[in-house]
Amino acid sequence: MWMESNRFDLNIVTYNVLIHGLCKGGRVSEAVEVRNSLREKGLKEDVVTYCTLVLGFCRVQRFEDGICLMNEMIELGFAPTEAAVSGLVDGLRKKGKIDSAYDLVVKLGRFGFLPSLFVYNALINSLCKGGGLDKAELLYGNMRSMNFPPNDITYSILIDSFCKRGRLDVAESYFDRMIKDGIRETVYPYNSLINGQCKFGDLSAAESLYTEMINKGLEPTATTFTTLISGYCKDLQVEKAFKLYNEMHVKEIAPTVYTFTALIFGLCNTNEMAEASKLFDEMVESKIMPTETSYQWPLFYW
Repeated sequence: MWMESNRFDLNIVTYNVLIHGLCKGGRVSEAVEVRNSLREKGLKEDVVTYCTLVLGFCRVQRFEDGICLMNEMIELGFAPTEAAVSGLVDGLRKKGKIDSAYDLVVKLGRFGFLPSLFVYNALINSLCKGGGLDKAELLYGNMRSMNFPPNDITYSILIDSFCKRGRLDVAESYFDRMIKDGIRETVYPYNSLINGQCKFGDLSAAESLYTEMINKGLEPTATTFTTLISGYCKDLQVEKAFKLYNEMHVKEIAPTVYTFTALIFGLCNTNEMAEASKLFDEMVESKIMPTETSYQWPLFYW
């Protein structure tokens, strides 16, 4: 190195800048060599050195090396930055190593180190999608015990996940906790609860949730309407379904292919074939691309 050969007095800050530049360029192995040479120069790594290398390993997807370095720095008494923890946890998650990401969060949490709320929520979401609801709940519990407040996204993920699995009582308990925490409700947890009631509960409960949502000043979305329309059609309450369909038009909310498909099958189930055909044509004229399911209705009902 030119500065070394010219006997400049270099300190750890200078070497950290060099390590950062190497890592940013993907030359992590070279950065590690620089780090390994520090002791020979009478210098010691600091928290910046470690965190920079951890993020460097994440950049080139050498996550196992990143974990080893994270363990080493904690053993030395260094506190990793939120950026380093977040980079490693989210890198593992995006690589599909959800269990490794979970184990790392739990381990680091024991020392009081946490990723950002965004990354924490993303991990909870990945656990829920993979069926790891128990682990997702443990992470939620850890948040509360560590005074790391969950937000509306945290609750929305948990509520939606339990609704999709028919565990409506658990979903409702999270909804109640969210309100108790002073977090303002949004349309998204309501959509999840309405969907859960339509699929696993009863339509009257879904209607009550819809009314409650409107009374709180929340605007329904296409998902809200389509979920209820589908529920009514499955229950052969096609008139109620079309009332909501008309309400969508009044509110200038565009129906989706799923809205049309639910209505078409609802009409078919009540033997209103001409109306079903007319609605199918309306969907095509609206330049909404039918799904494979949308095309199947004539095969079943003609």
